[in-house]
Amino acid sequence: YYRRFVLGEWVAAEGAIYDMWDEERHIVDQIPTADRVLAVGVDHGSTNPFHAVALVLGVDGCLYITTEYRYDGKTARRSMSDVEYSQALRGWMSEQGLAPQWVVVDPAAAPFRTQLRNDGVFPKLGDNEVLPGIRTVASLLHLGKLKVHRSCEWLISEIPGYSWDDEKALKGEDAPIKVADHGLDAMRYALHTTRRLWRPYVLAA
Repeated sequence: YYRRFVLGEWVAAEGAIYDMWDEERHIVDQIPTADRVLAVGVDHGSTNPFHAVALVLGVDGCLYITTEYRYDGKTARRSMSDVEYSQALRGWMSEQGLAPQWVVVDPAAAPFRTQLRNDGVFPKLGDNEVLPGIRTVASLLHLGKLKVHRSCEWLISEIPGYSWDDEKALKGEDAPIKVADHGLDAMRYALHTTRRLWRPYVLAA
């Protein structure tokens, strides 16, 4: 991370993407007073898991992933329709007391975004620039400005194993392995898409 993103050296991406992740540093049991709920980030899945996370700006100038919602159709042995996903997402936000400024949705999930609009939720198109989004998340973790509540077990379980694709690296392409990354994608959508909202507060703190 340091050689690639700080020094700007051209070195191959390899190993864990978020190798600065430290459970003692980045996992918290309590969330400080929230300045505001910036976003709910959503990675939509039909055969793959559907994952949503809440992004909060704390009064301490840090960003927090406070809670998550996940539905895995394979595990449940039943896929849900977009109508059901919309109902489930809205129900979860209501139960958690979330009134986010933005609901940021996977850009590939056009029908789901339409369903949300029909149900009175006006989603933002998630910024799916993968490498810039990874840099955003990595920089926040490196600076200690991003924390995850311990209750977000699915997201936490994905972070250590999120790795660069060695085969693509041999071809000169930086890309993550697309396995067990649904919570990570939801978090990346939320953080990278809303960066103009939090930068003045987080980077100045």
